[in-house]
Amino acid sequence: MKFKHLMVGAVAASLSLTSAFSASAADGFPITFTDAAGVEHKFDAPVKIGCVWSGCYEILADLGVKVHAASDIDASNFYHPLGLPTISVEDDGNPEHWAAAEVDVIITRAPYLTWSKQLVDVASIVHMHHPSYAETDQKGYQSYIKNLELMGMMTGKSAEAKVAIERFENMKKNLKKLATAETAKIDVAVIWGGDDSEVYWSIGSVNPFCDLIKEIGIGNCAPDQAIGEVEQNAEAFLKVDPDWIVYMGGGSEQRYDPIWKRLSAVKNGQVIDAANRFYCCSTRGLIHALQDYTHYILDETVPAPGKLDDFDPTQSPLVAAAN
Repeated sequence: MKFKHLMVGAVAASLSLTSAFSASAADGFPITFTDAAGVEHKFDAPVKIGCVWSGCYEILADLGVKVHAASDIDASNFYHPLGLPTISVEDDGNPEHWAAAEVDVIITRAPYLTWSKQLVDVASIVHMHHPSYAETDQKGYQSYIKNLELMGMMTGKSAEAKVAIERFENMKKNLKKLATAETAKIDVAVIWGGDDSEVYWSIGSVNPFCDLIKEIGIGNCAPDQAIGEVEQNAEAFLKVDPDWIVYMGGGSEQRYDPIWKRLSAVKNGQVIDAANRFYCCSTRGLIHALQDYTHYILDETVPAPGKLDDFDPTQSPLVAAAN
């Protein structure tokens, strides 16, 4: 396996992921592309991948590729429908551990992580787009589509990537049919769980989930701030007073701070106890999040998706071919 990694110069920087995908889809390998951290990569054949980010697991699951090696392994069938990774990497910052795993590529997310510098002699470090955490040239849910295209190229599974993207596009079309003028006005705050009475943490409106619901016409993330996450004290959050609250982590009934009981969403029973994350990490994850969210706001027109661990996006009623 031949691979190289170098910081992009003025000429290489002009090579976009879209153009790289277009050029390579018909011709196959070799492929050349620039990742989300501005690093150029070239591969001559499909690569053996190691994952240090859940988005990596999710994309490979959609591509039908078993994870070769990974750190911090989650046994969920959602992440590993083809079975757990062959190799568990105990210390993801240790070059010797990755060398023993014999991976060609280690997948993480933007921004460029300092620990990755010590691994470049072992494998190519490829950073995926993730606007929730870092500025990249891909915004909103488009970042996840580009990640699918990119990893489809790297694994020789571009056809499978296109199928996964089609599922996602079907979901968008089906939900747009259910959107109304009323749903377009819904303000929803997606917050992390916890009972800290001093602080409310919300995802920012640049998040792919927020970007998606606004485009479809089924809600707007509040507060509308174009940053990865928003920290507010309780009084400031009360001024936002969203129509709906997605409470990531579940257990909202155990939140006892005085402000919580004064929120309109709480008084009206419009709190979604989401035992999963809406802030991350792929089109696969967004299908579950959107089915969970719309199950509540559309008066159960959409069936509940069930636990993330058992969720199969290919079986979601939202991904049926739209008429």
